Amino acid sequence: MPRIYKPRSKFTQYDANIIRAAVESVRDGTLSVNKAAEQYNVKRSTLQNRVNGKHSKKQGGQCALNKCDELRLRNMLLTTSHWGFPLTKIDLRHITKNYLDNSGKSIPVFKNNFPGDDWAKSFLRRQILSLRNAQNIAPNRAAVTVEVMSNYFENLGKAIQDIPPENIANYDETNFTDNPGSRKVIFRRGVKYPQNILANSKSSTSVMFCGTAAGLLLPIYVVYRAKNVYDTWIKNGPPGARYNATSHGWFESATFLDWFRTVYIPHARTLTGPKVLIGDNLSTHISEDVIQLAQQENIIFICLPANCTHIAQPLDVSFFGPLKKTWRKILWKFKMSHPTERVIPKDIFPVLMNELWQDIFVDQKAEMNLKAGFRTCGIFPLDKDQVLKKMDKKIIPGIDVDDGKVLSDAVLDYMKNLREPKPLQRCARKKKVSTAPGKSICLSDFIRKRTGTKQKKQNLTKKQEKDHTQSATTENNSKERQSDYRNS
Repeated sequence: MPRIYKPRSKFTQYDANIIRAAVESVRDGTLSVNKAAEQYNVKRSTLQNRVNGKHSKKQGGQCALNKCDELRLRNMLLTTSHWGFPLTKIDLRHITKNYLDNSGKSIPVFKNNFPGDDWAKSFLRRQILSLRNAQNIAPNRAAVTVEVMSNYFENLGKAIQDIPPENIANYDETNFTDNPGSRKVIFRRGVKYPQNILANSKSSTSVMFCGTAAGLLLPIYVVYRAKNVYDTWIKNGPPGARYNATSHGWFESATFLDWFRTVYIPHARTLTGPKVLIGDNLSTHISEDVIQLAQQENIIFICLPANCTHIAQPLDVSFFGPLKKTWRKILWKFKMSHPTERVIPKDIFPVLMNELWQDIFVDQKAEMNLKAGFRTCGIFPLDKDQVLKKMDKKIIPGIDVDDGKVLSDAVLDYMKNLREPKPLQRCARKKKVSTAPGKSICLSDFIRKRTGTKQKKQNLTKKQEKDHTQSATTENNSKERQSDYRNS
């Protein structure tokens, strides 16, 4: 008869407090093992083993490291990620090996004390950690200090005091590219180079956005890369949108001044009291004409600190992300219906922008994102801790500082070897290689040519010395003959 598979019975999971109470009642003589098992609803064999100190570990395989070591590793990972230098799984494995080697410990299941990838996955799962795609931040952005942001919020608090959210606005420009990006598609398993035929380019169009802390989005301002603007380029666009053109497609002082006059000033005149406009301090945005016009209309310009728009500008923090995601969906839809269009025609761009405009107002998404951006950036309501908590490089609250010198030394040693810049080995001086058109050359040919050139120079030098010696001899003979002639 064929063998019938019998699934393995699962271990019964008991509450730790119930097991502890049952064991104490037996050890102090209050109850017998049988009565305690019946009263606490625990198996007799299980209770007997716990009373005798057997099978105290959890079921299944045991962890290679103890709880204290794993907690230290977890705190180290959280701390380094909070400092802006998150580690990968391979980093975790190397640091664990350094820690074990420095502490003199040897784990038999680790080959040469180097844990495997399966252990790293299990460790992350046990410590409730996850692998995430991190955004790369330039060093100049990460160098913004807490003191700079504190001074910014101190001045901001004085400027926006008693000003309603309708009068606080943030402006910023962004680019809409012709490339919808990549997406996951279905292929046969094992395909090494999955490709998707799609016409696209690297061209883009600049668009200025402006939103208030109350969730109101002002009409957009589009700047084309062209010398002139034609009537077909402005039809069927978003309501109230304005259009302009520059030779390079970027905002200039003149285009920003035109946006300020035609988009923001008409909105500001509908409000009472002082108005606050927050933005970056680019030279193309702030000019003498803009400042004079702002003073006439009772508008206060507030410039963000340099290199901090990723944490202090509401449009960058919570508005442009969902906006670009929706734009890529619209662009994919357009590319699928028009596969031969490599660049978005300028007479189609307003139509796509109008579709984007209608989508971001569904379910009040634009209003909620704008309010969330001003709240996250600590502008309205005013709360500098919303930004400073992202910059604080101290130990995370609730995480115990590692008191083990061995683990910290292992981390520092590994980070030092990993992060120290290594000088590039470059040639002292480059030389042009002369060769016939269409003919290749290798290093031996170049060395031979260089050696031949040196030999040629040496032969030329020897020839010059010989000619100079012969000339001197001939001149001396001539002088002797002249002297003999005069004497005679």
